[in-house]
Amino acid sequence: RLLAVEANLAFARLLPRDDATTFVIPPLTTACRDRSWRVRHVVATKWCELQEALNPELVKTELVPMLLRLIGDPEAEVRTQAALRLPNVGNTLSDSDRQTILTTNVLPRVGELCSDVSVHVRTAVASVVMSS
Repeated sequence: RLLAVEANLAFARLLPRDDATTFVIPPLTTACRDRSWRVRHVVATKWCELQEALNPELVKTELVPMLLRLIGDPEAEVRTQAALRLPNVGNTLSDSDRQTILTTNVLPRVGELCSDVSVHVRTAVASVVMSS
């Protein structure tokens, strides 16, 4: 299942962007909810690459909610990787869409990450803030 996420990314890069809804998103949604934290960790790690491979509408409707789900993951390792992806949220979107997503969806979750029980998650958020 770990390799399925990377294979899915390869499909996303090769398929026409319109086919991603049918062939790429369902396996990603399943991987994002997988019982193994390592599979979810790979989704978080590959999130930026997936964003580049998918069309902007799918990024808004499917990929951003996946990242938000990963930010709330029970495993600190997954939350850490999701937090490290925050500066890249919406890079492929229009400025207005990116601003809307950041202010309405992402910023409220950053507050949660700042008070996370895991020092690794808090450190990841601090590094993201300091590098921005």
